[in-house]
Amino acid sequence: MRYPKPTKLYPNNKTIKKIFRGTMPKGPTDICRHGEVGYRDLERIISRSFLVISRLSKVLVEMEKKFSDAKETVEYITKEMESREEKYIEAIEILKQRLYGTKTNRRRPN
Repeated sequence: MRYPKPTKLYPNNKTIKKIFRGTMPKGPTDICRHGEVGYRDLERIISRSFLVISRLSKVLVEMEKKFSDAKETVEYITKEMESREEKYIEAIEILKQRLYGTKTNRRRPN
């Protein structure tokens, strides 16, 4: 079965380029006397597979770190905006008191 290569499917993706950089060693395929693929070719395929797996692991760790950083940033911004909102509500109440002279919620004249 042949599948399209990820680098061909997503040519502009930087992560895919990081993972699949480099090329497989070229050379004639060794066929043993039983009509199977040779050990050297299997070794090349396996070593390339391990390399891709290690790169995928590294990219996964980098992505997790980015998401945790983004989560911390969102939490910080949320807390900061909540404190500002409380200050703005207090300022609005003070201005209402100055305008109306009391703390009651009177209707504003048209």
